[in-house]
Amino acid sequence: MSKRITKLEVLVCLKQATAIGDRSISAAGLAKEIQCTANAVAQCLRSLVREGRAAIAEKDGGKAYYYWVSDKIQETMLKPLFKGFDFTDSRAWISMEQLVLRFSGTNFGGDGTVAYHRLLVEKACVKKSQGYHCGGTITRILLELELIHRNETLTELGKQVSRCALHKYLTDAP
Repeated sequence: MSKRITKLEVLVCLKQATAIGDRSISAAGLAKEIQCTANAVAQCLRSLVREGRAAIAEKDGGKAYYYWVSDKIQETMLKPLFKGFDFTDSRAWISMEQLVLRFSGTNFGGDGTVAYHRLLVEKACVKKSQGYHCGGTITRILLELELIHRNETLTELGKQVSRCALHKYLTDAP
């Protein structure tokens, strides 16, 4: 049971153990399935919780029970929301309704149209991809749109929106 374990292996095992139904599992239970030490698994799980990819369901005494947090997006195969759009257009990934809902009650200036809000979201995703800081309101909007994790790194969806923005800026350039 002295096998080295990676975070990815723990995440995959956690996903398999908890994705079906409302299940949670302890680090010791996961260690039995992976066949390594509970301390190594617990260390990986704490890191995954900080990244927002796993969460603690409950603490029973000194024992924590973990579950997998879905991005609601298959990490291996992203599919656009709408089939009519090119995958290099962010409209395929973020709907107009989502933007209207998230930007209601905000005042970012500009013309206040959905197109302007989409431009703000695209620019914020590009900034986040490079490690820059964005304002609190746009950061909250990115979190609600599930474009960033709680630690402000891009999700797979956020990476795709960032790619769309870069594609648009690079193809429109002179």
